[in-house]
Amino acid sequence: MKQKLIADPFRSAIYTLFLRNRQWLHEALLLIAVLLFLGLLSRIKHTGLFSWLPVQWFSDRLILVMRNCSWFIDKYLFGLNVVCRKTFILYFPDPNSSILIYQGCSGFGELVRTALLFTIYPGPTKQKLWFIPAALSFIFVIAVFRMVGLSLAVVYRPDLWNFVHTRLMTFLFYGALFVLWAVYVEYVKPSGKVFCRIWG
Repeated sequence: MKQKLIADPFRSAIYTLFLRNRQWLHEALLLIAVLLFLGLLSRIKHTGLFSWLPVQWFSDRLILVMRNCSWFIDKYLFGLNVVCRKTFILYFPDPNSSILIYQGCSGFGELVRTALLFTIYPGPTKQKLWFIPAALSFIFVIAVFRMVGLSLAVVYRPDLWNFVHTRLMTFLFYGALFVLWAVYVEYVKPSGKVFCRIWG
């Protein structure tokens, strides 16, 4: 009898939690499904789509803007000795190192994934018309600060380059994407008051 009294409140609490948060669970499962779909779409980069002329042109312009923004922040905010070389290179004379910015570093893939995520994800078109450009701007700012972080790693801690480049900055991008999704579901999507239902 005592065991039943202990088990029932626990079972009841779990049932109540799932019952009250069905909308949150629905949103989380929908996000997983959309991300799996985007993972399949990301394979198209091996089909040669990124070498298609309009896409290549846009990607090159994006890299140039990112290089110039990173150079400006490196030079005038952090006082680094940095020079722009050729088209996509930031050169640091003091440690005699350089960073080659290519499509993977430019945030182009992340911008495409962000645009596709919020285009595919359910929600009112009127809200998406302002949220998607705002989300893309946010991801671009993250990409610029990623490059600034890599510049600081090259100059001050070159031994941490692999960790910063491969792990830390990857989590930064996907963390930013998760924050955007949470803001979209919580504040932008009309039926999106889901996170406050977890506790309230």
